[in-house]
Amino acid sequence: MRKILQIFFFCQLFLLTTGIYGQDKVLDSIHGAILTAKDSLLFNQASTRIGELRVAQDYKTANYYANIFIELSKLLEYNSGTGMLYTKKGDIYLVSEQYDEALKMYDSALVYLSGDHNLLERGNLYNNQAIAQRRIGDFGGSLISLQEASKIYEKLGDYKSISMALNNIGNIHNNLADFDLAEDYYERSMKMRKDHGIKQDISHTMNSLTEIYLKQQLYDRAIKNAHESIAISKELNDQRALSVAYEDLGTIYMTIKEYAKAKEYYLKSLSINSKEFQASSTAERLNRLAEIEVLRNNPEEAKAYLDEAYRLADSVETNKVLRQNLLVRSKLDSLLGDFESAYTNHKNYYLLDKDLVKESNSKEIGRLEAKFEYDRKQQLLLLKQRQQEAEQDAQLRWQRWLIYSLVGAFIALLFVLFVILQSRRVRKKYVDQLDQQAKELITSNITKDKLFSIIAHDLRNSIHSTSEALNMVKESDLTIEELQDLLPELTQKSNETSSLLTNLLHWSSSQLDALQPKKEYFDIRDVIQEKIILLKGEANEKGVDVNNKLEHIKVFADRDMMKIVVQNLLTNAIKFSNYRDTITIYAEKSSDSIDIFFKDTGVGIKKEHLRELFTERAVSTLGTKNEKGIGLGLQTCKELVELNDGELTVKSKENVGSTFRVTLPLEPTSKAKKRKSPFGRAAFYNLLG
Repeated sequence: MRKILQIFFFCQLFLLTTGIYGQDKVLDSIHGAILTAKDSLLFNQASTRIGELRVAQDYKTANYYANIFIELSKLLEYNSGTGMLYTKKGDIYLVSEQYDEALKMYDSALVYLSGDHNLLERGNLYNNQAIAQRRIGDFGGSLISLQEASKIYEKLGDYKSISMALNNIGNIHNNLADFDLAEDYYERSMKMRKDHGIKQDISHTMNSLTEIYLKQQLYDRAIKNAHESIAISKELNDQRALSVAYEDLGTIYMTIKEYAKAKEYYLKSLSINSKEFQASSTAERLNRLAEIEVLRNNPEEAKAYLDEAYRLADSVETNKVLRQNLLVRSKLDSLLGDFESAYTNHKNYYLLDKDLVKESNSKEIGRLEAKFEYDRKQQLLLLKQRQQEAEQDAQLRWQRWLIYSLVGAFIALLFVLFVILQSRRVRKKYVDQLDQQAKELITSNITKDKLFSIIAHDLRNSIHSTSEALNMVKESDLTIEELQDLLPELTQKSNETSSLLTNLLHWSSSQLDALQPKKEYFDIRDVIQEKIILLKGEANEKGVDVNNKLEHIKVFADRDMMKIVVQNLLTNAIKFSNYRDTITIYAEKSSDSIDIFFKDTGVGIKKEHLRELFTERAVSTLGTKNEKGIGLGLQTCKELVELNDGELTVKSKENVGSTFRVTLPLEPTSKAKKRKSPFGRAAFYNLLG
């Protein structure tokens, strides 16, 4: 009975001393009806009504009644009610942009909110705490608070609140300029709302997306997203989100210097903002409109906007808006030629900026003090909880030790089994690798044996034929005509032997897997002409006309490699040409390369052979006079050209002829790199063919 009387007299005394008795009849009737902690329903009604006053922006009344019911709940030792009301008081400070005070209230609320019956209240508290921490730049603390909130919401299966937490995490990454992550969290938040039919606050998230597009200068995406947000805000009758979307469009058009459109959307935002929201945000938009009029050279309109913005900002003592007002006013004075006033306003702007820094430091000290006080109370609460749980822990300790021991032994056994199985797999892998290497080595040796057998056979035949012809010349009395008939054959055999040895040398170098071109500037026409002279006897014998239409031009490549390529291409052209066919060499030059064409009117290449011409599967065929292949083939030529940063291609039609195009650089290129030469297998397959 005594305690009830204390409560009654406390309520009456508090109301009389604060001078707000009768300000809100609902709350007056509730406080008079609460007599015990069991009246939790009445506390909930009081909390709801305080929230309604906050939404109506009657912060003073809401704050006073919050203090009344906080003291009343403490007197009744109703901890859940105390925590709930501290949270409401923190929310009041949050929406009025007093973030450090809000954090103090949230820290106090956490001391009283414990147990599963307060999960939702604690989750909402963490979420709002994260918002305040983000606003003062404590992004790390904000992320921690959101993680705590998310854990609680997931436990409750509260998808609406989870989506709200995802949105706030996106806001943090937005502040940190990590726009990709911010966009990802915003999209996840909207998807969760859509999946679970939660339309509320989607437009706010879309406004956040508009903001990050604007920061990245993605103006088209920002404009499109803002218009979508406007449509959704109108559908949901969300005036706050609608005002922000209009403001975003104004900012975008102001950034891209479309001032007429910027003014149009700022005015739309202002028409909503002045009716629905607080003076500071209205003053912000007025400052923006003033800046637009300065840029449009309308000083009178600019001054009107600035004066109204200053009046509103001064009434709520918002230094941030006052600072913005002074900066725009300085620009207006400069436009009017009043440079003394411009200097004074800019100076005041600078001084206010310094005051804001001092204020920020002071707030940080206050925040740390509040945090210290919260930590102290939290430690006391934890100590009390530990004392209560000590007896239960003693009983469970032995059981836990036994379970942990069994689990540890099981894990150790699994680890041993894993190590044994892993070592067996590794051993098997190494054995398989060794077997594979042994097989490859055997195959390689067989290939080399066959290759050298073929090379030796070809060399022996060529040299033997040459030797027989020379002996015939030596031992016989040949006429001049007979000798002239014999000379082309000797020349051909000699050229075949030379080509075979040259390609063999090239192949053996490539087997070292380190074949690198020695590039230099040289006249490609000279190289081609040299090879035409070398093969003139073979061409004349078949009645093939070789025309070199190249002009003198220098390329940047390996001269010796290009000799091999040219000789192979000319030899092939002669080999597959008939009597009175022609071979024409000409070029087309571009800015950094030259295309050299080897065009013949010979028998051409069959379509089924054409696609595999530069591969190991290429089919070797006899020439028009049954000539055999003498080199490593066209794959060798292609690889040599590519080693010199060039390209080798072919166009051919059967019974019409073939044209091989060699592209070479005129200057050093940046794409040059060491290549692994595959000539070993190419040599074997081509020689077998």
